Amino acid sequence: MKLLVTVGTSLFDSLIKAVDTQIDGNDYQVTCQIGVGKYQPVNHAQIPFSNEFDTLLENADIVIAHAGAGTIFKLLEMGKKILVVPNLERVDKHQSDLADFVSTSGYGIVCRDLTKLAENLKQAIEFKAKKYKKDDFFMADEIIAYFSL
Repeated sequence: MKLLVTVGTSLFDSLIKAVDTQIDGNDYQVTCQIGVGKYQPVNHAQIPFSNEFDTLLENADIVIAHAGAGTIFKLLEMGKKILVVPNLERVDKHQSDLADFVSTSGYGIVCRDLTKLAENLKQAIEFKAKKYKKDDFFMADEIIAYFSL
């Protein structure tokens, strides 16, 4: 089973370290996209960024992702199985709010305690997510009409 871990462009070394120490490479083929992080995985492949990132996403059976809006909505639109890990080390709270949205909407599993990452991963693998439907931006027509005057 192919597992992709992504932290986007942010620093989230605690997630990468938790994956490296808790997720068995014999059970999963793991690639960690570490962003600007300093922690270097010992047990799994790593990349900082990649022009082939979309291909990595497409080929992943499940994605462990930070709760960045761009990342989460891309994964939901792709219909990927996700385990969302909000980066609670950030000063703002938006990742926690987005993780709540994923959980309450039935789109994926959320891990809020990195000591339970392996347990949450098993839940995410068996989880039957609701299909995400992207809503069009409701003001698009009004904005276009305004600028067309």
